[in-house]
Amino acid sequence: MASSTLTNRSVARPEVSKEGTARAGALLGLAAVACLVAGVGHLAVVVENPGDWWQYVAFFLVTGVGQVACAGLLVRRPAPWVLLSGIWGNVAILGMYLYTRTWGVPVGPAVRHQEPAGTLDMAVALSEVAVVVLLCAALAGRTRRIVINLVGLLGVGLWIGRMTGLIL
Repeated sequence: MASSTLTNRSVARPEVSKEGTARAGALLGLAAVACLVAGVGHLAVVVENPGDWWQYVAFFLVTGVGQVACAGLLVRRPAPWVLLSGIWGNVAILGMYLYTRTWGVPVGPAVRHQEPAGTLDMAVALSEVAVVVLLCAALAGRTRRIVINLVGLLGVGLWIGRMTGLIL
């Protein structure tokens, strides 16, 4: 099913070879599972902590629903915009995760409180990293090169920030 919808130039093309199409389908399937795991993890936080400040609950609800929806779109309609949204959406969520663990919560009653990294947090973060890696691998051609270069530049920037003490 996924191979018939992978016709855009920026995603692995079915005309490259049967192995290439199968590989792209497998990458998208694995990315969908990882995205679903991350989304369910965020929704579990909402269920476990419904009395938290409304903006915290809204953040976890929106990210959870967004990741579950992305998982569904990766299976049903893996258009290039879905892959790119999945990549950059998960990068943004990972950025917030890093921010809250190093600088502290940016808003609300717990402002500047550094959140501890728990087991669920780590599982969700690893799932999000997997989504980014798998979706980057599923891209093809120029789009793949550009996205991987941008993700790499972001990583170098974070590393420099950490080495200079800007990021704790």
